[in-house]
Amino acid sequence: MLAGLGATVVAGITLNLRKEAWSPGYGRIMSVTLGLIDLQVALGLLIWITKENPSVFRAYIDPIGMLIAVTVAHMAAARVKRQSGYAGVGTVVAGLMTVLAIVILTIPHNAWS
Repeated sequence: MLAGLGATVVAGITLNLRKEAWSPGYGRIMSVTLGLIDLQVALGLLIWITKENPSVFRAYIDPIGMLIAVTVAHMAAARVKRQSGYAGVGTVVAGLMTVLAIVILTIPHNAWS
């Protein structure tokens, strides 16, 4: 999911620098990324429901952060679908970078061990 989100952010930054509009190919990247984010949130909520005695971070901060991230990601995707031409690509990139920051900040510090 992080790789897909990173690829989408890089694609958006590239388009923003070139002053180009989102093409169907970039739209597919966005769709795959949204699917991965949705899957990650669904799995996270499943773990959250079934986990006993989670820490405060895992009980509240991580689930709330992920729900905010998925909401912002879907808002950015809706912006891509509504826009025509170059208008709004910067807003979409800012939204996706916000999602990436939220996701990274809500990863528990002991998740990699």
